[in-house]
Amino acid sequence: MGIRVLCVGESWISHDQYHKGFDYFSSSAYETGHFYLQAALDKAGEFELYMPSHIASEAFPESIDDLRKYENHIQ
Repeated sequence: MGIRVLCVGESWISHDQYHKGFDYFSSSAYETGHFYLQAALDKAGEFELYMPSHIASEAFPESIDDLRKYENHIQ
């Protein structure tokens, strides 16, 4: 196993609204943006723990000792 990387965030909810004449449409989607980083780390043999924003609000490491389990932190 290579270097342990903690990637936090890179998730969001998009909400779009469309108006055409008197018609109104809306759509929502949950999206993440860590795919290219994950692919690069996988190719390099590194290990990434991905923590989306809504999970990080409750599960982010609470102490410096917990953060030291990872060699790199990306927020």
